Amino acid sequence: MKPAEVVKFLKNATEFETKGSIEKAIEELKKAIDISPDDGDIYNRIGDLYIKCNKKSKAIEAFRKGIEAYRKEDYLHNSLALCKKILRYDPDNKEIYAVMGKVLVSMDAKIDAIAYLFEYIETQKEKEDIKKVIETLDYIRELGVKDKDIIERMMQIYKSVGKTDRVALLAESSAERKSPEEIRLVFDRTINVLLVEDDEDDYIITRDMLAESSDIQFKLQWARTCSAGLEYLCSNEFDVCLLDYQLGERTGLDLLRDAIEKGCTIPVILLTGYSGRDVDLEAMYAGAVDYLVKGKIDAVGLERSIRYAIERNYLLKALSDSQEKLRAELVRTVALSEGLCEKQEDLQRLKTHDSLTGMLNRHHFMVTLGLAVSSARRDGRQICLCIGDIDNFKKINYLSGHKIGDQVLKTFAQLIGNSLDKKNPIGRYGDDELSILFPDTTAEEAVKTIEDIRNRFGKTEFKDENGAGFEVTASFGIVEFTGEESQQELLRRADKALNEAKSKGRNRTEIM
Repeated sequence: MKPAEVVKFLKNATEFETKGSIEKAIEELKKAIDISPDDGDIYNRIGDLYIKCNKKSKAIEAFRKGIEAYRKEDYLHNSLALCKKILRYDPDNKEIYAVMGKVLVSMDAKIDAIAYLFEYIETQKEKEDIKKVIETLDYIRELGVKDKDIIERMMQIYKSVGKTDRVALLAESSAERKSPEEIRLVFDRTINVLLVEDDEDDYIITRDMLAESSDIQFKLQWARTCSAGLEYLCSNEFDVCLLDYQLGERTGLDLLRDAIEKGCTIPVILLTGYSGRDVDLEAMYAGAVDYLVKGKIDAVGLERSIRYAIERNYLLKALSDSQEKLRAELVRTVALSEGLCEKQEDLQRLKTHDSLTGMLNRHHFMVTLGLAVSSARRDGRQICLCIGDIDNFKKINYLSGHKIGDQVLKTFAQLIGNSLDKKNPIGRYGDDELSILFPDTTAEEAVKTIEDIRNRFGKTEFKDENGAGFEVTASFGIVEFTGEESQQELLRRADKALNEAKSKGRNRTEIM
């Protein structure tokens, strides 16, 4: 329960924000922080207000303080959400990878944590900040990692910064270590590159840039059509693929999704004439490891992107192999401890599901939605997308606290989940937003189902920490797939429909 003085300042801040007095709202929230310095919610709200008045650096500072406050209170899910929010507003802030890694370690998700920590190490190597490289490697070493491939990668980095004493320590801890030649990945041989590009001029430019490399020998295979590109991608005989975004009537991302469905494991770098967050997100959700903007690529940057893509793919494969070994070990010991098997299942579920609501996490829902859109476009199927949002959820969190807010969100998710079939994927789209996919459903059919959910949720009574009852409402936006639009366009329309429901007074469903 928040102190009465804090609640007063929070209410004042809400009133000032409603009137458009953002600076005064921030001052009220700072007064609340003076009383509750470990309240992550208040820091989060301060950061959001700074974003509104275009003070990004101050917003990032507030979000960072919020992360630490949440960690102190063991609200690790919220800490991770704030890390991702920082990356959303400041994608070049690679320092946050270290924080994300440590938060994930606290969440017992070491595999994901190590992947982020290695990303952080690479950024510090580029800055030549050897001290931070060593500190981060030491942190990973203290986690007691047993995977041979990870140990070999750590040894390689330790050696590159002159820490031979750490190399020796790791060598002793690795009973079956590989030779240095094995850990050099594939760069001592010719790298097979697939280029899917329908423009001969762009092919020649790419070919010439690869020929400039003095450290790595490249062999380039050019595919001019989607069909040829798909065949090559599915062969998995290349180390990396450079994929043009615009391929006639199709996009490279459509081709990539088809290839992944058919078992492609080649790391793909998207080549595009566009830049921006939408392209970045669409490329990530489709499965690309990086994207480069045509006209802004040089030989050094292209080689670096290829090298990182191959190394990242190698590391992910090593982590996947490690997980397979762990699963096999758990199966062998299940007779001794069924609890271990259940633990592994929980960990696997955490990779695809949100820990609070039990629904799909944002990334996995986006992957599911992308596949559904591709399938609907190809087969002419009908699908609908719905985004639902709890009305005034921030106010509930700020005034009643996290526990009550979490209870409301979990109840909202459970009600939706219990009202739908397994054929309807449900994901946590934002802090209090849930996204629902309706395959083979018209907008009218989806509205009927959602309206029933909305009415029942509005009649659900909740209680605050003092036992006082209160009711909560929700708003929904529904769109029907046009048959031509992209995944991002479908999401934007659903967001717009939800905002329309909010602007018309909340507690309603809008179709767009």
